[in-house]
Amino acid sequence: MKKIWVYILGILTGIVLAILVLVIIGKTTNNGMSFFDKPGEIMEYNSYRVFQSFNNGTALAHGYGGCGETFRDHCAPADNENNNSSIVDTVRNLGLGEGITVLIYNENGSPYYDDQIISAPKNKCFRQIGIYRYKTPLGFEKTVPIVMLMDK
Repeated sequence: MKKIWVYILGILTGIVLAILVLVIIGKTTNNGMSFFDKPGEIMEYNSYRVFQSFNNGTALAHGYGGCGETFRDHCAPADNENNNSSIVDTVRNLGLGEGITVLIYNENGSPYYDDQIISAPKNKCFRQIGIYRYKTPLGFEKTVPIVMLMDK
């Protein structure tokens, strides 16, 4: 009789440990997202321009100037002598040449929309809270920081 109880307790212990491991794995990764235990560094950019939004309240975005500048401010000549604005517009529309690409995480799940500019108010900043891994439509593997708007 004692052997049966030891056997049953061994099975129950194995089930509990398996469930515990699955819960821990579920907390650390979610759809390519891996979260840090505590917030990381403050990001360089105060604003981001969304280029792809998702239903879960996250969005892929490009940095949109550390001090409010846009890509055009960095690339277009001041006197417009060479008139390269069509090249700048093409690069910008393709989502190239902007600042760092990030996944913006929104705790309350409010949706973002394409081309939305998300700026940090004066008392807040964007901080890295994890890493997001995904595949582009062309099959390239990408790894970008997950950022969230937080108090300074």
